[in-house]
Amino acid sequence: MELTLRKVSAAGLISAFAATLPIFAVLGWRWHLIVQPVAPQPPIEHLRHYLFGTFLNTLTPANLGGDVYRVLSLRPQAPAMSAVIVAVLRERALGLLAYFVACAVLAAASALGNRALPALVGYAGVVTALGAAALLLVPRFVTAPLLGMKWIRDRPAFAVGIELFDRAMRFQSLKQFVTLFALSVLGVALWVGAVALVARDLGMSVALSALGLVVVLTELLRMLPITVQGLGLREVTFAFLLGLMGSPAEASFVVGAVSYLVLTCTLIACGLTGWLLTLSRRMPSR
Repeated sequence: MELTLRKVSAAGLISAFAATLPIFAVLGWRWHLIVQPVAPQPPIEHLRHYLFGTFLNTLTPANLGGDVYRVLSLRPQAPAMSAVIVAVLRERALGLLAYFVACAVLAAASALGNRALPALVGYAGVVTALGAAALLLVPRFVTAPLLGMKWIRDRPAFAVGIELFDRAMRFQSLKQFVTLFALSVLGVALWVGAVALVARDLGMSVALSALGLVVVLTELLRMLPITVQGLGLREVTFAFLLGLMGSPAEASFVVGAVSYLVLTCTLIACGLTGWLLTLSRRMPSR
C-alpha cells in the first residue's frame, strides 16, 4: 500500500479534482430544472441551495443532510412543503435510475470484454436492470394500485408517502424525463472518469468498464445509511470488487481512498462556494 501511495502526484490529484468539479455544475443544473416549476427563482439561487446542501451531505449518512436543508430553505418559495419534497424525491429517483442503468450497461460490457469475470458481475447487471425497470413502472403498476386500496387510504401516513413518490415519478413530458435523465447519466460518467484519472495516476491497469462498474456499485452501497458518506465501506468495496477482477487489493483500496478524498475536497469547495454566494446575496448593494 505504501508503494502505491508514493505514486500519488499533485498533478494527478489536481486533474481528478478538476474532473470532479463539473459533476456538481451538471447536477446543480438538473436540480434547477426539477425545482424551478415548484419554487421559481434565478438559476444562481437554486445553485446556491444545491451547493451548500451538497456540502451538508458530507456530514450525514445517505446524503440526507442536503435534502433536509433544501426542503426547509425552499419552503417559503414553494406553494407547499410537499412540492419541494416531491422535487427532492424526483432528483433521488433519477440519480438511482442513472446508477441502475449504468451498472447494467457496464456489467454487460465487462462480461463481453472478459468472460472470466466472477458471477457477481452478472448478478449485479441483472438486479440493476430489474431495478431500473421497476422504477420506471412504479407509477402505473405499484403506487397507483396501492393508492386505490381502502387499507392504504385509511392510513394517512402510508397514503401520503406513496402519493409523494407517485408524484415524483410522473414527469410532465418525455422531453423533460430525457433531459433530466441525460444530465444524471452525464454526472455518473464524469465521476467514473475522475476515478479513472486517479487509477491511471497510481499506475493501475484496469478496463474502464470494470472500473466504472466498481464505481457505480460503490455509489449504490453509499446510499445505504450505514456510515457517514460510506466512510470505510467505499474503500473496502473498491478493494474487494477490483480484487475479484484481478487487481491488487491494496492498490485498489488506495484508488478508492484517494478518489473519495478528492470528492470530499470537491464537496468542501461546493460548500464554500454556496456560502460565498449566500454572503454576496446578503451584502447591501451600493
